[in-house]
Amino acid sequence: IFAASRNYNQDYKFLNNVSLCQIDWSSDSSINQACQNCDVIIHTAGMNSYECEANPESALKFNGDTTSRLLKIAISCNVGKFIYFSTAHVYGTSLSGKVNENILPRPLHPYAITHRIAEDYVIEASRKSNIETVVIRLSNVVGVPLDSSVDCWMLLVNDLCRQAVQHEKLTLHS
Repeated sequence: IFAASRNYNQDYKFLNNVSLCQIDWSSDSSINQACQNCDVIIHTAGMNSYECEANPESALKFNGDTTSRLLKIAISCNVGKFIYFSTAHVYGTSLSGKVNENILPRPLHPYAITHRIAEDYVIEASRKSNIETVVIRLSNVVGVPLDSSVDCWMLLVNDLCRQAVQHEKLTLHS
């Protein structure tokens, strides 16, 4: 098992039987090196919602273009399976009722739009080449981030936990 991150962190050493490597997403050779001898790639890297809204062009470049480049390199390295973690936000901003794969995606936010674009690259790669692909659309993931510097404290559960510790009270912001 290999874990690639743009920031190599010695604190991840607790991950038993996992080899850590630093990846430079702007370098095809770095991506190629990370894909060597991989059977399956689980792609979870991407800009968060606030970053996407602040800089939609960067969001398109990273969430869309970088996913496409990673896929092409994975195919050239004979990776057998590519799993892409997307978001339920591709269905729109106000999810209600029964939401499943039969609902037409209507992404309205740069975060959702760029993830939907990445999904299309992933799905098309499966049709055109010898790589099996899976797209998983997450709604909410709850848990402490592996790295405290990860900017996910605006997520509801993370925000409430932080408020409880720091302020000993909870305030809902929406």
